[in-house]
Amino acid sequence: MNYGSLMNFTYFLYLITFLGFPTLAYTVHRYIHVERFVKYLKFVALLFLVHNVFYYFDYSFRGDYVDYIIFSLEYFYFSYLVLSLSKSKIGMYKVLNFFGSLILIIGFVQGVIGILLFTVISQDLEADKVIESSSLNKTYESRRYSLGFATLIDTRYTFETYRQFQLSPFEEKINEIDLFSLKSDLDFEDKNFKVDLKLINNKQFIEFSSPNNQKKELIKIVF
Repeated sequence: MNYGSLMNFTYFLYLITFLGFPTLAYTVHRYIHVERFVKYLKFVALLFLVHNVFYYFDYSFRGDYVDYIIFSLEYFYFSYLVLSLSKSKIGMYKVLNFFGSLILIIGFVQGVIGILLFTVISQDLEADKVIESSSLNKTYESRRYSLGFATLIDTRYTFETYRQFQLSPFEEKINEIDLFSLKSDLDFEDKNFKVDLKLINNKQFIEFSSPNNQKKELIKIVF
């Protein structure tokens, strides 16, 4: 997948999630009453729950975008349920509606602010470099997320490494680490920058290397 060509994806998804979906949910709940679709809504909630549990334990769909979309749809689902509770006369549901509506308002406000700011913030959610590697008959993909502004002295590079399962749309995150340009001897702009997995004394390590300046950094993987 060409991540560079989708650099604006999370920006638009962010706006759709916090601005578009609550507006859509408001329209939908006026015409589609939750009581008529309870069993379907329970099934959808179960699917979201299963996805979230797997994601919590570092199993996800390949790449970032499928999971981002699922989380976005969860917010629409949440918005629809909260707004549907607005007509309820049951005390507990009224309380849930109040706090849920408060969350939606906060989300909407940050969505408005994000119109101007999220283009900068989203760079930390978009991989600007993807490095593939293989070790011990397994394939891996390391995605680099960079966060740096003109006002920041240092640039943070977050590397997330995933094991790819053959003939499967899923992956497992095995490591995440932050490296900083001023605290590391690595040349992060090296076009031949490598991320390799190595087995040393029956312990697994990730080796970051920049052949351009012949520097390496070894990080132990903790499961």
